Amino acid sequence: VSQSRYGFNSKASKSSMLKKVVIGLAVLLVAAAVMAVLFVDAVAARLVSTAGTRVLGVVTSVRGVHLGLLSGSTSVDGLVVAQPAGFMGDAMLSVDRVEVRAGLRELISNDIVIDQVAISGVAVDISEVNGRINLQVVADNISSAGAADAPSKSAPAEPSKSTVTVRELRITGIRVKARLENA
Repeated sequence: VSQSRYGFNSKASKSSMLKKVVIGLAVLLVAAAVMAVLFVDAVAARLVSTAGTRVLGVVTSVRGVHLGLLSGSTSVDGLVVAQPAGFMGDAMLSVDRVEVRAGLRELISNDIVIDQVAISGVAVDISEVNGRINLQVVADNISSAGAADAPSKSAPAEPSKSTVTVRELRITGIRVKARLENA
């Protein structure tokens, strides 16, 4: 056993230092994993809001998203789809919570199997102004967005061979308001 000139056992000192480095790396990895999970959820929420707004043609927002990539449970909280321009009211559609239970393996296969979709706290505001219905305006926006994203018609697209199966769909707490507005 060798000793340094200060009287410390250098092997014990190196072993102690190695343990500290390993523990430090483990703590950093755990912190990085936690940050990655939080970051992924925030990115997903931003993506839902941005893509929803682009495709629907109206402001779309979510309060939060949790991607349970390993747990098999994903949720969206506080989904709000605003009214199209010219319609009164804050939201055309709002959903308190959407929960989806499906394993990662089932979601990335060609035959997607979703065990359960639970949607709660749904509020729909259907309005007509000057012969235009808000839901139809948004549906037209979706069609326009789809046409803009469609591939060129030079080569026909091959039909998709994938399927999506939802084993259980639960929708609770539905409120619908319909009104005729005078402009």
